[in-house]
Amino acid sequence: MERFKDLEKEIKLKPFAKAALSVHAREKVDPAALAKAEAQAWLRRAVATLAEQKERVEADLEELAAGGRGGKRPARALELEARERRHTLHIARVEQVLRLLENDQARPAQGYNNSA
Repeated sequence: MERFKDLEKEIKLKPFAKAALSVHAREKVDPAALAKAEAQAWLRRAVATLAEQKERVEADLEELAAGGRGGKRPARALELEARERRHTLHIARVEQVLRLLENDQARPAQGYNNSA
């Protein structure tokens, strides 16, 4: 009998009411959770961007190494190696912040600009 009552109630509920109820349920997202999700998404995009830049630097280094012959390393190669090390360091730091955020050991900054 209970199942019948539940079914009857479900059938009588109008489709637009269901839509309104589902929208209302989606609006109850915790602002702190939303800020955390936005910060995590931004950090993941930052890691991806840094990884792409690091790959380009590595490709440039390989190109220089293939074209170069013995002797001293050109200043451009030294600059690219330094840039690669910086990218590696920055990727590690951003990933560390991301893990802290995921483990609730850090909170997203209030009012940060994530438009970049």
